[in-house]
Amino acid sequence: MPMLSDMSGIPCLPPPRTEQPARLEVPDGAWDCHFHVIGDPAEYPHHPQRSYDPYPVTPDDFINVMDTAGIAYGLAIQISIHGFDNRYMEAALRQYPGRLKGVAVIDPRAPDAELDRLRSLGVVGARILDAQSGVSMQDLETLDARCAEIGWSLQLCLPARSFHEHRARLARLRSTLVIDHLGMPDVTDGVDGSDFQSLLGLMAETGAWMKLGAFRHSLEQAPYRDMWRFIETVVARQADRLIWGSDWPFVRITDPSKMPQYADLLDLLALLDWDTPLTKAILADNPSRLFGRPAASA
Repeated sequence: MPMLSDMSGIPCLPPPRTEQPARLEVPDGAWDCHFHVIGDPAEYPHHPQRSYDPYPVTPDDFINVMDTAGIAYGLAIQISIHGFDNRYMEAALRQYPGRLKGVAVIDPRAPDAELDRLRSLGVVGARILDAQSGVSMQDLETLDARCAEIGWSLQLCLPARSFHEHRARLARLRSTLVIDHLGMPDVTDGVDGSDFQSLLGLMAETGAWMKLGAFRHSLEQAPYRDMWRFIETVVARQADRLIWGSDWPFVRITDPSKMPQYADLLDLLALLDWDTPLTKAILADNPSRLFGRPAASA
């Protein structure tokens, strides 16, 4: 196999200082089900074919975000630029076993002992993502079998068109599916477009879960009103299988005017005018039911 050359990516902005939400009363036991920790590349090398160079952030940095915003628990998602090197995500789980669980990026052919080790640390899922440095769709069935065997979820970071193109394959999977970033919809297609409709059909057919998010695929600034109908549509169809994730520290953002504010992402939920039970279900009850609350003895 030829050596991969190291290609520097676009430098990302650091995340802004977190403030308390102004509109939303965050319920007890709330989760952020999608954040990343990013190691110093001198110790935790970045993938040589990365498209961006993220700002390093530590587990302590995110715990400070959680404490400021009133978030009790977090799901650390292995970021693509670290590839199969889960060490920094694992370090976060070791440091905060009572606050965090994790999702790894694994070699689909990794030995059982490696998966057992990750599970003992609090890893609850594996990730498929549409990136050069991740596990691609060619490994879908192999990774699904591994996840189903040990009770992990399979987290899908894919654009909406992939759910349309691969719907038959995805419907045959055995593990619990969790869809990242609202399914990465194309706002210009709208909720009635074939890609998003295929995604909704897949969710109904398989019982898949979805992470709500707004800024990543919006064409507007906060409060990202062009995403509201997508959110309202999935809430109306299956509120019992929805969870929320911020995508902190907001990698790939290079324009300060497009940098999200953590508090604004939470306050968006208040602007959607949900009642208190629905807000509590999506932020607290649903993720606890899906992942189990972190245990200090993990």
